[in-house]
Amino acid sequence: SLKNLNAIPAGLSRLKNLKNLSLKRNFLSEISKSLYKIKSLENLDLSRNKLTEIPSEIRYLENLKINNYSNFPPIKTPNPDM
Repeated sequence: SLKNLNAIPAGLSRLKNLKNLSLKRNFLSEISKSLYKIKSLENLDLSRNKLTEIPSEIRYLENLKINNYSNFPPIKTPNPDM
């Protein structure tokens, strides 16, 4: 897991076969659009960050099975009808 990040590194999107990503315990306040390019991603841990909402684009991660959004303030989750 990476620590003390204020933003998701853009270079992560080049890891086309990445399945597990832990970004917990950072200072992320938003999810970078580059993250949605990692179509192979299955497990994503975003717990203990400064996120206030999860964008609807998270649905582009079709293989995503585990999303750890614990320890957040109230979150606006994606509308399933979008």
